[in-house]
Amino acid sequence: MGRKTTTSFTPEELEDIKKYYWIDCEWLHDPVRNKEDAYYKQRVCPTHNIRHRKLPDAETLAMLVLMYPDKTMQTWGNLYNSSREAIRIVYNKATGGSFGQDRMDDMYGTSPDLELLNKTFNEIKEKFLLSPTSVLEYNGVQDRYIRYWGRKFPEILEQYEEAKKQAKNNRLFRPERQCVRCHALLKREDFPKSSVNASGVGSTCNDCNRASVLAHYKKRKDNFDPQNIWAEKKCSTCKQVKSRTFFGIARGMSGGLQSTCTPCMTKHSLSNPKRRAKFKEAGLDFDKVCLSCDETRDYWDYYLIKANPYGSNKSEHATEHCRNCVEKAMQVLTNEKSLAKFGARWRSEHKVVNNILYTIDPFDYALEYNDKVLIKNKQEEE
Repeated sequence: MGRKTTTSFTPEELEDIKKYYWIDCEWLHDPVRNKEDAYYKQRVCPTHNIRHRKLPDAETLAMLVLMYPDKTMQTWGNLYNSSREAIRIVYNKATGGSFGQDRMDDMYGTSPDLELLNKTFNEIKEKFLLSPTSVLEYNGVQDRYIRYWGRKFPEILEQYEEAKKQAKNNRLFRPERQCVRCHALLKREDFPKSSVNASGVGSTCNDCNRASVLAHYKKRKDNFDPQNIWAEKKCSTCKQVKSRTFFGIARGMSGGLQSTCTPCMTKHSLSNPKRRAKFKEAGLDFDKVCLSCDETRDYWDYYLIKANPYGSNKSEHATEHCRNCVEKAMQVLTNEKSLAKFGARWRSEHKVVNNILYTIDPFDYALEYNDKVLIKNKQEEE
C-alpha cells in the first residue's frame, strides 16, 4: 500500500496535463528570464503583449492534483513556473482543504490496514530467507507506508523492526544452511564453529575445510625444500614470533615448521587429561615442592616413574625434581640438547641397592653423569 512518489512528470503525464490546461508560450514556461526586462517586471509577455495566467483555475488544478496525488506542491510549481505558495492558495480555494494532508490521505488512506500489516510482519518472520523488501513487494506494501503510520502509531514501527530482527535471527541460526563452496544444503552441525561470523558457524562445511587443508598440506609436502625453511614463525598457541629452533620440522606445514612451538606443545601435553589420570591412578595427584628450585609445582610438572618390572619394588613414584629442573640439568650437566634422547638414556639406566633393582632418578643420573665426566677429565689431566 502507498504510492511511489516522483519528483517530476513523465513525458506521457505531461501530455495528459496539457489536454486540460496549458499555454503554449516559451516565455511563460522559461524558468530563466532576463530580470532586467521591463516586460518581466510587469509580468507581461513580450511576445503576446499580455499577462498570461500561469496557473489554471481552482477547479481544474484540484482535478489535476487528484489525478496525480503523488506529486508535491514543488513539482506542480516547477511545472507551471510558479511558487509552492501559489499552488497551495489555488488548491485551498477549490477544496477548502490542506494540500499536504489531502495528498497523504490519498496516498496512505485515513487509517492503517492493521490486518494487512500483521500478515506482512508474520511473513517477514516466517520467510526469513527472503529479504523484507521482497515480502513487502509481494504483499503490495511499501516501506514508506509503514514509516508514515509508524510516526502516528509507534507500535506499528516497533512491530516492523522486531519482525526484521527476528527474521535476521532466524536466518542466522536456521537448522540447515548452504555451504558456499560445495553448495550443499547441510545441517548446522556439519559446519565448524566460528567466533567471527554472527551465525556462530563458518560459511564452508567441515568436509570442504578438510579437503582444502589436505590439498594445501600435500602441495607444501611435495614442494618441501630443506634449504627454504623459515628462520622464524608465529606460534598458533602463544601468538609469539619465535626462532625456528623452537619448532619441529613439518614438511607439509607452512614454512616447513610445525604450527605450535615446542614449549606450548610440551605445556599442552603435560596438562593432558589422560596424563593427569595416570597420576591419579597412582595416587600421586598432589602438588609438591621441587628439591632443586624449591618451588611448589603442579603434580603433572614432574616425571611419573613407572613400576620396576625387574625388582621387588612394584610401586610407581614421581620424581623429586620438576621437569624444568631436569631439563636444565640435562643441558648443563650432560650437554644434551634433545630431551627425548636424554629421557631415553636415563630411563634405560638402573641401579641395584641391596640386591633390588631400582630406576634411577633423571636428576640423579645427570649428576652421576657429570661426576663421571669430571673424573674422566681429571684422570686425563694427570
